[in-house]
Amino acid sequence: MIDRLKREILCYLPDSIREVILRVSKSCLEGINEIRLRVGKPIILRAKDDDCVVKKIDGSEYILNNSELSRIFEMMCKNSIYAWQEEIANGFLTLRGGHRVGISGKAIYKNSNVYSIRDISGLNIRVARQVIGAGDSIRKQIVKDKQFMSTLIVSPPGFGKTTVLRDLVRQMSNGVEDIKGVNISLIDERSEIAAVFNGIPQKDIGIRTDVMDGISKFDGINMMERSMGPEFIATDEIGTKEDVEAILYAVNCGVKVLATAHGSNMEDLMRRSELATVINKGIFDNIIFLDKRG
Repeated sequence: MIDRLKREILCYLPDSIREVILRVSKSCLEGINEIRLRVGKPIILRAKDDDCVVKKIDGSEYILNNSELSRIFEMMCKNSIYAWQEEIANGFLTLRGGHRVGISGKAIYKNSNVYSIRDISGLNIRVARQVIGAGDSIRKQIVKDKQFMSTLIVSPPGFGKTTVLRDLVRQMSNGVEDIKGVNISLIDERSEIAAVFNGIPQKDIGIRTDVMDGISKFDGINMMERSMGPEFIATDEIGTKEDVEAILYAVNCGVKVLATAHGSNMEDLMRRSELATVINKGIFDNIIFLDKRG
């Protein structure tokens, strides 16, 4: 994991920052989930359920200055911020390896839409992980008569539902045991599931999966259903009226759905009118809730 950090993430950081991060305990680096960079604030590494404040050799906290953050951001954009304008307007970048970098700063509007973000004040590097087998226990619950069934995976943020979704897509696409693989259209709105970089998925999403990257679920589902003939649509974090409309359209065309949503229990879901709509219509054969134990 540490070698991967050096190759895919730490290469964007100045030597001074890279060196202090690498002095953090090995256990923290091996389990790292996020690197939080904020102007005028200490650098914080988040590993599992714990935070680690990065310190210099003298024991003082490493406080990030504006020029350092600006340089890091420029390097992540390959010294061409303009070329990444569309991604920046969406609030994040995707690095090689599938790591997503969230951006905070001053939003710039153009024609009532966010056009860009300037005066960058913070970056959140979310370390992408692929856990092969993360969907094993759930897969056994979503198969009936040797066929995969429509499934909604639910959990609060940070409980691993995207990791589980990614692994289920991989297994369903490849086929597993005596269950044949299915054609899946993956709508990856935030470039988190397949982690496409320069047109190539950085994660193993299976041999029968087609990805539409960086597109709204509404547009992506409609486009893929019309053009790619999927047996399954897979996507992350549904919940808007547009999401529901697109899912209902796909289901009416005979396509099954694998999706995730935020929530802790059924009451959470039913309080959200859009999710209640798809649940009451019986779109999902299975609704599975994750906790911190998976």
